[in-house]
Formats: sequence, C-alpha cells, structure tokens
Amino acid sequence: MTPPPRLCLFVLIVVAMTACGGTRSGVGSNAMQTAGSLSRSRATLSPSPLATLSPSPTAPQSGQWTAYTNAQYGYAFTYPSTWYAILNRSGLPNHAYFSTDNVDTPVLMSAHGIWLTISPEPGRASDCATANTRGGQVVAHHSGQEGGDAVTVYVEDADGGGKVIANGLHHATCYELQFLTLSTSTRDTNLSLMDQIIANVRYL
Repeated sequence: MTPPPRLCLFVLIVVAMTACGGTRSGVGSNAMQTAGSLSRSRATLSPSPLATLSPSPTAPQSGQWTAYTNAQYGYAFTYPSTWYAILNRSGLPNHAYFSTDNVDTPVLMSAHGIWLTISPEPGRASDCATANTRGGQVVAHHSGQEGGDAVTVYVEDADGGGKVIANGLHHATCYELQFLTLSTSTRDTNLSLMDQIIANVRYL
C-alpha cells in the first residue's frame, strides 16, 4: 500500500531537519573543542622575559676609539669616535683640537660639551708639571698616566666652567693636555673619561 503524498512529504521534512540539526550540533561541538584547545595552548605559553637594559658607560668600549698621530711633534693618542677633530684655525702649528661638539671654539659648545687642546712645547722642561695651571683655581689633583709616565692631573674651576690639565715631559718637550667644559658638573661627570684619554697618549 503506497503512503499518501502528504505523509511522504512530512517524513522527508522530519528527516531533513534531524540531519541538519545533527550537522549544526557537530559543527558547534567541533568549534567548542577547537576553542578549548586554543585556550589550553595559550595557558601553557609563558611570556618572553623583557631584555634588561644596562646604562651606557661614559667611556667608550673597545673599538669605539679613533686614532690620531702627530709625527711632527712625536705623539699619538686615541679619542672617542663620537668626538670631532677640529680644524686648527689658531695659527699655532703645535696645537691640536678635539671636541664632543663640531664647533670652531669652546664658547660655542653645548652645556655638556668637552674641548681638548693638546700642545707640545719643545724646550719647556723646568715648569712642565704645572704649566697652564695658573689661570684658574685648583680644586683637586690626582695621579695619572701620560705616555706611560706618571703625571699629576689638575682639576680647576675657571671662568665659570671647568678645566682639567695634565702635562707630561718627554725628551725635553712638555706635552700639555687641557680639557675645557662650560660647567663644573660636566667636568666632574667626565673625569674618568678624561683620565682615560690622558692615559691613551704615547710618545713616538
């Protein structure tokens, strides 16, 4: 006996709804399982530790120095690669100038600038140790090394700024190194760097 058409249609609709409902249920179940897996994966991940930054030292590290040689006056030294070798406009051929700032004169430096003058003085032996130390007020002094020899490093207050002087005697030539800063705080902050530059001097 053949079922009535309406009954067949009703059965088909019920079967289709059941199948579709099962499919939706399966998709929802799979989605929930995937979400649960991702959640568990995230829970097992630990954040990468942040890199610890250490402050940059005042003195440059190895490889951050520039070499300077003056064969005429018989000396060489190294200075920080971030400094500038300043063109000598003074008319004094024995003078060499270096600075943290690319300027022609110390008065144009920034508040944190440093100016270095190196001036070999042939024949100046009698007062070499204290040469150029009379223009300011000596506030401190300490032992240092210049050209492998022991020298006295003088720290002065001068003209509202700071000054550091070291003079080394070699073969009757007085090698005078003089650092100028526009403030005493800049001088004091960089004393160790200045000592390092003085120690870098060698005689040829």
